[in-house]
Amino acid sequence: MDKSRNGFIYHNYILFTELINAFLSESPDHTVMMIHDGIDNLICADIRLDQDDDAQEIFERINSTGITLGLPDLIRNYVLMTDDEQERLYEDYWLITQELLSKDRLERFFLDYLNMKRARNH
Repeated sequence: MDKSRNGFIYHNYILFTELINAFLSESPDHTVMMIHDGIDNLICADIRLDQDDDAQEIFERINSTGITLGLPDLIRNYVLMTDDEQERLYEDYWLITQELLSKDRLERFFLDYLNMKRARNH
């Protein structure tokens, strides 16, 4: 395999082509123009961090939506940014949990889980 196919850009390219194909096949109402409009608003950044940088803090600072991140967002970003198996964890655990619980219930789940773990250790 070509060395350039091992990088993040290539893997993101593959992911985007799969997502685009899935989107277009979901409904005859989905068009390439809808994708174009979405990509037109896309901002891509490659941020290299030093070992002592706080990735979560940097992510929160560059979050340009202006929307305060909720507890589930913070947990997801922290876990996925700090683990080598980000993609597997996201697909095998996070997506399934997110589909089963609404955003409010997801936050309540994490609070209950963390309180349970804390109580068990004391």
